[in-house]
Amino acid sequence: MGLSTLGKTQTKLTFKEAVLRTADVATGYKEGLQAIKREHTKLISAKYPRKIEGSVDLDACLKKKYEKDFRWDYAIGYDSLCYFVEVHKAETSEINTIIKKRRALGEWLKSSAPKPNIDTLPKSNPAFIWVATNGVHFLPNASIRRLLASNGIAFPKKILILE
Repeated sequence: MGLSTLGKTQTKLTFKEAVLRTADVATGYKEGLQAIKREHTKLISAKYPRKIEGSVDLDACLKKKYEKDFRWDYAIGYDSLCYFVEVHKAETSEINTIIKKRRALGEWLKSSAPKPNIDTLPKSNPAFIWVATNGVHFLPNASIRRLLASNGIAFPKKILILE
């Protein structure tokens, strides 16, 4: 199946195919949500588990090569969309860290592999999801929402249910 984009034909990849084409994370592909760390499994689930196309622990895959860089936690394929998920404490002091992780992820995605790859998959909206460990410890005021939204990041959720 091909997609037409400005006169160019692109092959539509599955989540698994896209991950396998992305050298830095190709060995990290797991069926279902198996790439999610045990301590995070209670924070991420799916309304329709059969629509889960796989997952990757981005942090684990990229840690050795990008040891000193900020790294996002997970990529999850669900219902033909790619969700980039960061599980992290949600405190005011951590907002800049989340933004730095998101920017580092964006730069890595742009340079990660020959196209098409994981970066060319259709993304969830918003594409970058922050899941809070131990609750959200700041008010959902407009300036914080705008700051996160301007970086493509969803306001932190206590639990992510893919739907």
